[in-house]
Amino acid sequence: MDLKKDTQKSNAFLLSENIPSAIEFGFCPVNRTSSKKIVITNHNYEETSFSFESTVFQVSPQSGKIPSRSKATFTISFTPKEAVVVIATVILNVEGEEPKIIKVSAIGKYPFITINQTKLKFEPLLVGKSTTKEILKFVRNGK
Repeated sequence: MDLKKDTQKSNAFLLSENIPSAIEFGFCPVNRTSSKKIVITNHNYEETSFSFESTVFQVSPQSGKIPSRSKATFTISFTPKEAVVVIATVILNVEGEEPKIIKVSAIGKYPFITINQTKLKFEPLLVGKSTTKEILKFVRNGK
Protein backbone atom coordinates (compact mmCIF):
# COMPACT_ATOMS: atom_id res chain seq x y z
CA MET A 1 0.00 0.00 0.00
CA ASP A 2 1.30 3.44 -0.97
CA LEU A 3 1.08 5.51 2.23
CA LYS A 4 2.14 8.75 0.51
CA LYS A 5 -0.64 8.49 -2.10
CA ASP A 6 -3.30 7.73 0.57
CA THR A 7 -2.15 10.75 2.63
CA GLN A 8 -2.33 12.99 -0.44
CA LYS A 9 -5.90 11.87 -1.21
CA SER A 10 -7.07 12.36 2.38
CA ASN A 11 -5.67 15.92 2.35
CA ALA A 12 -7.43 16.83 -0.90
CA PHE A 13 -8.32 20.48 -1.45
CA LEU A 14 -11.62 21.47 -3.01
CA LEU A 15 -11.10 23.34 -6.28
CA SER A 16 -14.44 25.10 -5.91
CA GLU A 17 -13.38 26.69 -2.59
CA ASN A 18 -11.69 29.63 -4.32
CA ILE A 19 -14.52 30.32 -6.79
CA PRO A 20 -16.76 33.31 -6.07
CA SER A 21 -20.40 32.53 -5.30
CA ALA A 22 -21.53 35.53 -7.40
CA ILE A 23 -20.20 37.50 -10.39
CA GLU A 24 -21.60 40.91 -11.32
CA PHE A 25 -21.14 42.16 -14.89
CA GLY A 26 -22.91 45.48 -14.38
CA PHE A 27 -24.01 47.36 -17.51
CA CYS A 28 -23.20 45.62 -20.83
CA PRO A 29 -23.81 47.29 -24.22
CA VAL A 30 -26.30 45.44 -26.44
CA ASN A 31 -24.62 43.30 -29.15
CA ARG A 32 -21.16 43.73 -27.56
CA THR A 33 -19.39 41.01 -25.60
CA SER A 34 -18.40 41.71 -21.99
CA SER A 35 -16.08 39.30 -20.14
CA LYS A 36 -14.88 38.48 -16.64
CA LYS A 37 -11.99 36.18 -15.74
CA ILE A 38 -11.76 33.76 -12.82
CA VAL A 39 -8.80 31.64 -11.76
CA ILE A 40 -9.06 28.15 -10.31
CA THR A 41 -6.11 26.67 -8.45
CA ASN A 42 -5.60 22.91 -8.19
CA HIS A 43 -3.66 22.44 -4.93
CA ASN A 44 -3.95 18.65 -5.22
CA TYR A 45 -1.29 16.19 -6.31
CA GLU A 46 -3.45 14.82 -9.14
CA GLU A 47 -4.99 16.46 -12.18
CA THR A 48 -8.69 17.20 -11.83
CA SER A 49 -11.44 17.23 -14.47
CA PHE A 50 -13.95 20.08 -14.66
CA SER A 51 -16.89 21.26 -16.77
CA PHE A 52 -19.13 24.34 -16.79
CA GLU A 53 -22.87 24.48 -17.53
CA SER A 54 -24.76 27.64 -18.50
CA THR A 55 -27.55 28.57 -20.88
CA VAL A 56 -27.05 32.36 -20.82
CA PHE A 57 -23.34 32.99 -20.23
CA GLN A 58 -20.49 31.48 -22.23
CA VAL A 59 -17.53 29.94 -20.37
CA SER A 60 -14.19 29.23 -22.01
CA PRO A 61 -12.75 26.67 -21.76
CA GLN A 62 -16.00 24.84 -21.06
CA SER A 63 -14.37 21.61 -19.91
CA GLY A 64 -11.00 19.98 -19.47
CA LYS A 65 -8.44 19.06 -16.84
CA ILE A 66 -6.38 21.18 -14.48
CA PRO A 67 -2.93 19.67 -13.90
CA SER A 68 -1.83 19.03 -10.32
CA ARG A 69 -0.42 21.98 -8.37
CA SER A 70 -1.34 24.52 -11.09
CA LYS A 71 -3.83 27.25 -12.01
CA ALA A 72 -6.28 27.67 -14.86
CA THR A 73 -7.92 30.91 -16.04
CA PHE A 74 -11.51 30.89 -17.28
CA THR A 75 -13.41 33.57 -19.15
CA ILE A 76 -17.13 34.09 -18.59
CA SER A 77 -18.68 36.13 -21.40
CA PHE A 78 -22.05 37.76 -22.02
CA THR A 79 -23.45 39.34 -25.19
CA PRO A 80 -26.89 40.87 -24.57
CA LYS A 81 -29.19 40.93 -27.60
CA GLU A 82 -31.57 43.47 -26.02
CA ALA A 83 -31.82 45.82 -23.05
CA VAL A 84 -32.66 43.39 -20.26
CA VAL A 85 -31.68 42.42 -16.71
CA VAL A 86 -30.28 38.89 -16.52
CA ILE A 87 -29.74 36.82 -13.39
CA ALA A 88 -28.66 33.26 -14.13
CA THR A 89 -26.38 30.54 -12.85
CA VAL A 90 -23.18 28.99 -14.07
CA ILE A 91 -22.58 25.54 -12.64
CA LEU A 92 -19.01 24.31 -12.12
CA ASN A 93 -18.72 20.54 -12.01
CA VAL A 94 -15.45 19.27 -10.53
CA GLU A 95 -14.50 15.62 -10.36
CA GLY A 96 -15.09 14.33 -6.80
CA GLU A 97 -16.90 17.48 -5.58
CA GLU A 98 -20.46 18.72 -5.28
CA PRO A 99 -21.46 21.08 -8.15
CA LYS A 100 -20.61 24.72 -7.39
CA ILE A 101 -23.39 27.16 -8.32
CA ILE A 102 -22.24 30.65 -9.29
CA LYS A 103 -24.89 33.38 -9.50
CA VAL A 104 -24.11 35.67 -12.46
CA SER A 105 -25.96 38.90 -13.20
CA ALA A 106 -25.76 41.48 -15.99
CA ILE A 107 -27.75 44.39 -17.37
CA GLY A 108 -27.98 44.73 -21.14
CA LYS A 109 -28.25 48.38 -22.17
CA TYR A 110 -28.32 50.31 -25.40
CA PRO A 111 -25.17 52.35 -25.97
CA PHE A 112 -25.71 56.07 -26.13
CA ILE A 113 -23.84 59.27 -26.84
CA THR A 114 -24.15 62.61 -25.12
CA ILE A 115 -23.18 65.92 -26.61
CA ASN A 116 -21.95 68.67 -24.31
CA GLN A 117 -23.19 71.42 -26.60
CA THR A 118 -26.85 72.28 -26.77
CA LYS A 119 -26.46 74.61 -29.78
CA LEU A 120 -24.78 74.46 -33.16
CA LYS A 121 -23.42 77.80 -34.41
CA PHE A 122 -23.87 78.75 -38.03
CA GLU A 123 -22.08 81.68 -39.65
CA PRO A 124 -24.25 84.60 -40.86
CA LEU A 125 -26.13 83.75 -44.07
CA LEU A 126 -27.72 85.85 -46.79
CA VAL A 127 -31.46 85.50 -47.26
CA GLY A 128 -32.25 82.56 -49.54
CA LYS A 129 -28.93 80.77 -48.88
CA SER A 130 -28.46 77.60 -46.82
CA THR A 131 -25.66 75.76 -45.10
CA THR A 132 -25.25 72.47 -43.29
CA LYS A 133 -23.26 71.17 -40.33
CA GLU A 134 -22.07 67.62 -39.97
CA ILE A 135 -22.38 65.83 -36.63
CA LEU A 136 -19.97 62.96 -36.16
CA LYS A 137 -20.76 60.04 -33.88
CA PHE A 138 -17.75 58.34 -32.32
CA VAL A 139 -18.08 54.74 -31.15
CA ARG A 140 -15.44 52.86 -29.19
CA ASN A 141 -15.24 49.27 -30.40
CA GLY A 142 -16.00 46.73 -27.67
CA LYS A 143 -16.84 49.33 -25.00
